Amino acid sequence: MSSKETELTDCKETAKRITELRRKGQVNEALKFGYESLKDCGSSWAVRGALAWSVRDAKIKTFKSESGDTEQLIAALNEVKSLNDFGLYGDISVYVMASFDVANHLVDAGQFELALEVLGALDRKQLSNQPNKFDGKTYPSQIQRWFSGMSKVLEKLERWDETVGICKEALSSGLFPSEDESVWFHYRLALAQVDSNPSAALAEIEIVETIKKEWWVVGQRGRCLRALGREEEALEAFKTALGGVKSSSIAFGIKLLEEMFEIVTDSELQILIVQTLRKIRLDSGWPIKEKYEEMADEVGAGDPSAFSVEQALTKLADRTAFQNLRGAKPRGRQEREVLVSGVTGTVKRMIGEVPTAGFVQVEGHGDVFMSKHENPDLAWPPAVGARITGNLIKGYDKKKDRESVNIADSRLA
Repeated sequence: MSSKETELTDCKETAKRITELRRKGQVNEALKFGYESLKDCGSSWAVRGALAWSVRDAKIKTFKSESGDTEQLIAALNEVKSLNDFGLYGDISVYVMASFDVANHLVDAGQFELALEVLGALDRKQLSNQPNKFDGKTYPSQIQRWFSGMSKVLEKLERWDETVGICKEALSSGLFPSEDESVWFHYRLALAQVDSNPSAALAEIEIVETIKKEWWVVGQRGRCLRALGREEEALEAFKTALGGVKSSSIAFGIKLLEEMFEIVTDSELQILIVQTLRKIRLDSGWPIKEKYEEMADEVGAGDPSAFSVEQALTKLADRTAFQNLRGAKPRGRQEREVLVSGVTGTVKRMIGEVPTAGFVQVEGHGDVFMSKHENPDLAWPPAVGARITGNLIKGYDKKKDRESVNIADSRLA
């Protein structure tokens, strides 16, 4: 064996030793041994790669966001990138995984601009679209994680036009076929469009409501309704949402209470709301908020010291409505009343830039509504003019407040 071959063999064994130490949880030992090995195996891809994984485990995975030392975090990512510069991308890439780790830490630390830089530095064209499998579980692919991370950071930065663009691209990519995978993009579309296009925002949040029965989703529907000038409906949504906030965590409902105060005209409700807001701060040991004191003066509210938040919530929060909402089965998963089986029709038109619904012309039944969640086996969106076969079921038209006929469980004819 030549000296070159011996060197390669030795370096491969060194790489194995670094990996063994890391997998045993001896990360610092792996790191120390890896750095020492660079003297003799600095050009070995195996050693550099094994060391890069150790750097990720030792300096990135264990990072505490509360430390605030983001410079150290970025330095560790740059070190991983430098060690792995012989091949940054692939189905399993330490650089890509470290980038997602760093971005998540930065989001937790409130460093959204920096997180955007980290995600933006990835070449999305080289990110794998293959889901990762480990210990019998399937995890999102690199490109799925990239879309999720970018949409989240853009939403946090309130860069709404870009949020809309990335969410629509994600939904139209075909990478997120299931409800659970696509729901956050619909939710962020609702957040991003509530001011610029409230009708579109409302349509998105209604999709989210069929999947997630959470108080914060109902609250967002209230904001969409308010933006559309439908204040009575918005107030009911806010009350329902507040009904889903636990009394022990009522501080989470502060924004809902503030929005309710801006809508209500009844003086008694105004006093209940402002006193609740003041008492929450008082009970939490927070400093007095000048805005709330001005609101209290405006409505003639007195000292909140003896005020009962729990009692006020019996009038401000609709717990029954929220419980009913949580008890309702998601649309598309509930028992369906089939009206006619095995009908055939032609896709007439789709709704929206990233269609999640449309209409099908069925002989003898006219135009019937179709939605993505009621037709999960159909490649979406179906082309206008496509012939499909499915079942006609009883539906409900929220806008017209009446029963409707929908097509479900369809497939290409």
